[in-house]
Amino acid sequence: YYLPDGEEGHALLGGISHNQSIRDIGIHDVSNDTFTSVMRALHSLSQLEELTIDGNNTVGPYGWSKLRTLLESGVCKLRKLDLRGNNYI
Repeated sequence: YYLPDGEEGHALLGGISHNQSIRDIGIHDVSNDTFTSVMRALHSLSQLEELTIDGNNTVGPYGWSKLRTLLESGVCKLRKLDLRGNNYI
């Protein structure tokens, strides 16, 4: 899915953060700001098992630090993390 900007994007992320049945998420072709917002939303998904982050992302150090924070928190019990195709990690 395409993550829209502005209020629509925030509404979608709000819905994701309250849905405990999501087990697999793919993030593709996002900006640093969008990635950071998605990482914040994922902090409430304790059932998340697979996370794919690929494509032409423009995620910088701050965004990747939010992924690290998510992983270190232990909230998500990921079985699979796919970071293929990312140039800046």
